[in-house]
Amino acid sequence: MRVLFAFTVLLVALGFSWFDDVFQAGTERLVWTLSTCGAALIAAFACFSFAASRLRGEVTPGNRRKRQGPSLFAGPIGAVLALYAVSYGAPAIHDLVSGPQPKTVLSCMVDSTQTTKHLTRSDTTTVYKHHFTMTFEDGTSHMTTFETPYEHDIQTRGGLGEALYNAYMFRDSEQTMILYYYPRTWILADVRLAD
Repeated sequence: MRVLFAFTVLLVALGFSWFDDVFQAGTERLVWTLSTCGAALIAAFACFSFAASRLRGEVTPGNRRKRQGPSLFAGPIGAVLALYAVSYGAPAIHDLVSGPQPKTVLSCMVDSTQTTKHLTRSDTTTVYKHHFTMTFEDGTSHMTTFETPYEHDIQTRGGLGEALYNAYMFRDSEQTMILYYYPRTWILADVRLAD
């Protein structure tokens, strides 16, 4: 039973990691953030419920010493999961309701870095992170990062990463770049060029 549980946890963790890499921007990323927060909240309630049931089931002081280990950790783990769910979930819900807001770009810089990513304990892969640093008309600035498996994938992979790259590299000097962000989570929702 323990091996089956460990295997299930490993599959869920790998699934979360894969989806986290796939959904880097757009409404999909916002929905993914809400999904992970919902899963964390459910897991937090499960931890609290487990801890409460274990504490209620302890009758004698001798039992308490033997059984307190798992229930002792369930409470703090549940608290961490609940904190994660609320801190990331509340802004994501607000963004889902209010929608993306436009930001006019005054200047933009792109920097690409190569990094090693651990797939498992012993297996690694090289990925490329493309950092777009934008300064907006209101004086604020923000960095949006896209990760790709190959150095030049950002130019051809489709989606918002390619749209942002093309808007940065190939727009006319008269064109204004407008980015639509969800304002509290800073998730990029759209890239547009205006004359």
